[in-house]
Amino acid sequence: MTLRFRMSYFFILGLFLAFTACQSPVAISAAKPAASALSVNVAVSGGVTSAQQAASRSLMSDTSVSTVNVQVTDANGNVVGSGALARGTSSWAGSISVTSTGSLNFSVQAKNSSGANLYQGFQTTLISASGASISIPLSAVVGVTSLSLNKTTDSLTTGKTTVYVPTFNTGATNTLLTWSSSNTAVATVSTAGLVTAVSAGTTTLTAVSQDNSSVQASVALTVADASVVIHYYSTGT
Repeated sequence: MTLRFRMSYFFILGLFLAFTACQSPVAISAAKPAASALSVNVAVSGGVTSAQQAASRSLMSDTSVSTVNVQVTDANGNVVGSGALARGTSSWAGSISVTSTGSLNFSVQAKNSSGANLYQGFQTTLISASGASISIPLSAVVGVTSLSLNKTTDSLTTGKTTVYVPTFNTGATNTLLTWSSSNTAVATVSTAGLVTAVSAGTTTLTAVSQDNSSVQASVALTVADASVVIHYYSTGT
């Protein structure tokens, strides 16, 4: 390689490197493809009889039902699909798009125009391909109409805990309660109904039905300071 050729080579190489150094770097990214949605055909129908009702209730003949909604979750509780079904001649049915496969949980609620849940159903189904068809049986929801606690008055000493046992009308479906204390400085109550006596005084503990907020029960609680017992022993003199 001659000296002149070598000088020309390095000169051209230097120009190329200087040129490329001035250019802005180009970022190359690959978009992550969106999860493909699968179509699952869901149907709910049939006569639904509840032994706790004065008469049988049929989903298809119940004209008060205005919407039937489906929510789909995976094994971890993540929502992977939802949708509404349409009333047909023999069933409420529709196609629900889901973004996952495997063992999926289908939860169905049939409600009236006021949003009250009248029928409900739950089913776990293995979904592996689009076009699967499932039929979910529903049961009539029995509303909460009465509630009582095992005590109406009670007394505790500071530091003690207790729970009050609720009783609902026969067959009530949703037995969840919202608890509260009128004086949390005297006693507190957890969401699960655990009462803890804090300081001397009085308070009212109230349980309200989450199904029907007009149904509630309460306990009048009196808290006293924990007494200190002193024992005297005679020496016999």
